[in-house]
Parts: sequence; C-alpha cells; structure tokens
Amino acid sequence: MAEITYAQVQAALAKLVAETGAEVTAAAQRRSRLAAKATEASVVYDRTTDLKFDVLTLSDVGTVRDRLAGQAVSAVAAANAANDLNATARSAAKAIEQRHGGINSAVASATVPAAHESAYNNRL
Repeated sequence: MAEITYAQVQAALAKLVAETGAEVTAAAQRRSRLAAKATEASVVYDRTTDLKFDVLTLSDVGTVRDRLAGQAVSAVAAANAANDLNATARSAAKAIEQRHGGINSAVASATVPAAHESAYNNRL
C-alpha cells in the first residue's frame, strides 16, 4: 500500500489547483481567438456573397466559416470544462484542509513527541 503524508496531499492538490488554473486561462484565450476568427470568417463570407462570387467559392468560404464556428463552440465547452475542473480542485483542497488541517496543526504544534504508530492503533 502506498503511503502519502497530509503535507504531500496538500502539495499535490495545490499543484493541481495551479495547473488547472493555467488551463482555465489557456482555454479562455483559445475561446477568444476562435471567436474572433469565426467572426472574421463570417464577415468574409458576407462580403463574398454581397459581391456575388460564384457558388463554389461561396461554398468554400462558407465551409471555413462553419468549421470555425464549430471550433468556437467547442472552445466554449472546453473553457467551461476547465473552469469546472479548477473549481473541483479548489473545492477538494479546501475540504481536505477543513477535515484534516486542524489535526495536522495540532500534531505539528504538540509540546510532546508523537507516540509510535502502534500506540494509536492497538488497544490495551
């Protein structure tokens, strides 16, 4: 059975909170970039339509516009998922701190050394 200390759990969760926070930022930036590109592709499509380009050209430009719009929708979903993941990581870290932080602080500040583990697990 693998052993892990409370401090290691805290450190791992703090790292996950930071990493998922970075994912939130990256997903938001991607969402913004794709939204701008989708808007630009829509403008290009409208202009080519107004200028009465041939059907094949309109189809090609329309395909690009539609694919960028789909990517923008997917980026919104990814950004929302990143936000949810980060919130879950923060919530987990907070819950673990609330459940175990007091115990860890009490042990760390005890004026006597901790007993051997068997003293806590065995009955007299």
